[in-house]
Amino acid sequence: VTLMDLDDNVALSVTDALMIADGNTVLVTGIITGGYYGERVIQDSTGAALWVDSNIYGEIGDEIVVLGTLATYDSYGNNARQLDSATKISTESTGNALVVEAETDVANIFAEFHLNKRYTATFTITNMDDYGNVLFNTTDVDYGDDGIKQEQGFKFSKSIFAPWFDEFYVVGDTVEITFTSLTYSYNNVQMVNVILPALTDTQAMTAVQAGLEVDAQTTVDLELPTEMYGVA
Repeated sequence: VTLMDLDDNVALSVTDALMIADGNTVLVTGIITGGYYGERVIQDSTGAALWVDSNIYGEIGDEIVVLGTLATYDSYGNNARQLDSATKISTESTGNALVVEAETDVANIFAEFHLNKRYTATFTITNMDDYGNVLFNTTDVDYGDDGIKQEQGFKFSKSIFAPWFDEFYVVGDTVEITFTSLTYSYNNVQMVNVILPALTDTQAMTAVQAGLEVDAQTTVDLELPTEMYGVA
């Protein structure tokens, strides 16, 4: 069943699409708020969001029209609605503002992570793991012989969103983060389209210098990049 206005091909909002049962094919319009590889999360003007589990690509803030089949991703502790076998029909506009939820309580955000909405909240750093992730507000879970693992919190990829992160933050620090919630991955909520507090000019220069690998015996002059991490 294809649920759309066939007379003029008007796409549904995300809110309206979420009211329809799995298995139906729908035409949906929404603004991209985050992504993972080529897959994307789209939202409407209410902040309601839908995970498009197909390689549709597109930039943050693009308003797109997508055709796909509604489903629910319920593996590994998830319970998120998504659009499968999707095709991007068109890009209607670019540079649109994103809706950020009013909710700032981390526990409440964790409880509704499957809604794939966008938030701004203050988190406490609990670990920087060996896989390049920064973990926040995790709980120590004892697995006996397998040891204690930090779970039931949030994480983002340092290499993707903030390769300089451990230059300025340590475990125990608090930091305000704006992000889109994605999936429950390895027992923590994956954060995408992460925005952190802006670096100061001094911090940005430190980040640039930390990225240079220079042999101790090198004596030649070095020319630093003129712009990096948003600072000229």
